[in-house]
Amino acid sequence: IQRGDIAHAHVLSVSENGGEIADETLLNAEYPEFLTTLAANHYAYVCKGADYAGYSEMNSFVLEKIGVKSYVCEVKEARGAKQMFSEIKDSEGYSACFELASDAAKKALKYKGSARNTKAPDVILGTEGVSTDSTAIEFALSRRKTDVENKKILLLGSGVAAKNVANLLAEKRAVIDVFDPLKKNASDSLKKRFVDEVCALGELSENVKYDMIVNATQIGGGGYTGESPVGEKLLKNAGAVVDFVCNAEDTELISLAKKNGIDFIDGKELAFFKAYAGSCFFAGMDPSESEAIAFYEEYTKSENKS
Repeated sequence: IQRGDIAHAHVLSVSENGGEIADETLLNAEYPEFLTTLAANHYAYVCKGADYAGYSEMNSFVLEKIGVKSYVCEVKEARGAKQMFSEIKDSEGYSACFELASDAAKKALKYKGSARNTKAPDVILGTEGVSTDSTAIEFALSRRKTDVENKKILLLGSGVAAKNVANLLAEKRAVIDVFDPLKKNASDSLKKRFVDEVCALGELSENVKYDMIVNATQIGGGGYTGESPVGEKLLKNAGAVVDFVCNAEDTELISLAKKNGIDFIDGKELAFFKAYAGSCFFAGMDPSESEAIAFYEEYTKSENKS
């Protein structure tokens, strides 16, 4: 059997049946660019446990709209960082869920956009990282022509998403209170990064009126499905609610907002704008706010029809 025949059979077996290439020696010798080509335009969203399947559809929609015709876009499941890096080793670019985002960010050696300030990218391409959380909320606010300057905002969380959202809100001169309902004193880390812009809370008061509440925790999805990060009394006093958790159905926070007639931005809308920003990053394009909003309107219309 010739070396080329063995390589050929190995590639065919892996491509048809899935799996990993244990020994790449013959493959590299016969097809020097094969593995590089295989990885090109291969993107993955890695999540811990069950997650919203619409992520793949959103990414596919955006990639095709911006002109990327040849690609693979997958949703992969991983229980922890080690499995995540195994799952994405053949992907050119990837993003991760709340629980895995901090580990994913460690792979970035260079930063673009607001990630230069936060060092907390949520999308990685090679060794370069970008924040799509800040872009997503910026586009969603612009879609509603919402100005947050001097507005009092409660930001829930202290992880990658919260850091990027805090950076965006600070740039827009909002007044920010930060509280992490999952990790005691974790919001202090945001206070250290944004000394003048952020007030870290030790506990929440239900009597404070916020112009906006932003949930950048995983509460409402995964193992926290059916839960709200804040009580209804505090929510009733809010002017608007933003929830980064993206479920197939409304999160408890969004359900309470609807019940009380409060304006909201849900996780599906933010997920779309995150997908758009990430896809532009993969394609080497600068994201356009007007284009993103137009794509979102088109996508939601097609979703409603189906």
